Amino acid sequence: EKIDLKGLSHKKNDRNVECSFEVLWSDSSVTSVTKSPSEVTEFISKLPQLHPEDNLDKFTPCLAGPDSFYVER
Repeated sequence: EKIDLKGLSHKKNDRNVECSFEVLWSDSSVTSVTKSPSEVTEFISKLPQLHPEDNLDKFTPCLAGPDSFYVER
């Protein structure tokens, strides 16, 4: 139904970044999820095959900076 990025976090002197999301399901339940940027990128890369009718393949995730955003190809 809906996925909201709640934030990116990393500790000083630590190269590991975590992405925290809240997922709103169609039954109105909410799940908190924490994934690495590579896991998020892998998930997003699979979305066009799973939902080709949504035309998602024109968006590329950019997770290098302090904020996550998408750029159109």
